[in-house]
Amino acid sequence: MVHRWIWIAFALISLDAIAGQQNPNAQITVQVTDVTGAFVPKALIEVSATQSGPPMTREADESGKGKFELPIGSYHLLVKSPGFCSYKGPVEVLKQQNQIFTAKLQVDTCPGPCEVACIAVLPEPETQVTLTVLVTDQSGAVIPGAHVVASNQATGMRFQAVASATGEAVVPLDPGVYALRVEARAFQIYEEKEVQAKMPMQKAVTLAISPLIECGPCVEGIDPPFALEHQQLQEEIPSIPVGQLVLPARHLHPRRHWL
Repeated sequence: MVHRWIWIAFALISLDAIAGQQNPNAQITVQVTDVTGAFVPKALIEVSATQSGPPMTREADESGKGKFELPIGSYHLLVKSPGFCSYKGPVEVLKQQNQIFTAKLQVDTCPGPCEVACIAVLPEPETQVTLTVLVTDQSGAVIPGAHVVASNQATGMRFQAVASATGEAVVPLDPGVYALRVEARAFQIYEEKEVQAKMPMQKAVTLAISPLIECGPCVEGIDPPFALEHQQLQEEIPSIPVGQLVLPARHLHPRRHWL
């Protein structure tokens, strides 16, 4: 009875060996995604032996998968899809294992063939520049509260700032050419037609005091000062001595006595 079971075991082992010889291939699955993990359907998948031989090709399904049955060995994987860089890599097929290989495709942002990962070089956006205006009078004293206006000559946009207690007004500007205007109470307006704003810059502005009588370009909202006119008396009143004063006669009524 024991010998009978031994012969049955040998028979089963022989059948497994024959089945393995008849089906020596292993199944592999190639999953195609982009760098974010999203599926890439309709991608062309090629698996070729490292030695000579035509490649086996599959088109990825809607879930980005392509399946192959390959003999045990080493292979080369190539995945292509329009708008993506090609993926290349080795594949090792092991015995009796259903392996899954993931091919992540990078978006092709460069012109021409995309053999390696490429990064698009984008122009740096223009950043704002700072114009610092120091407002003083003709004696060098700072003028707090001065109003600074910069008008872009190309776009017409206006940028404004008010001078601080130190007389400085900081105006953030877009790069360009500006017309500068500075106003302060009791001072004449300062204007400059072309100020180039390409990089952070400082500018000193001196305001002239507005005239007292003639109100040249006065600041809006400020009444012009007026000079007071004084007129002296041309004639003098002569003094008269007391003894020479003549008083008018006064008629006195007699006192009446009643009995």
